[in-house]
Amino acid sequence: MLTKVELEDFQNKLLDRRVQIEKNLRGTALELDEMRGLELNDEGDHAAVSAETVVDSAILGQQGKELNEIELALDKIKQGIFGVCEMCE
Repeated sequence: MLTKVELEDFQNKLLDRRVQIEKNLRGTALELDEMRGLELNDEGDHAAVSAETVVDSAILGQQGKELNEIELALDKIKQGIFGVCEMCE
């Protein structure tokens, strides 16, 4: 089990990471919105935008999952059950 100081340090790291992910998600969502509004002139433009959209969508999905895991960990810290084996509960 973590000490109180270790738990607070971990909680602060999770909170910092949450802020960074939320910032990334907002930025990526804005980029996707901007790409939808682009005037595409040829197949090369369409291919480039399509590739970027696929990558950005994958990043959004992965960071969304990470954000959910962070929220779960923060909730467990709040409840005082972080670090307790879920199988052992």
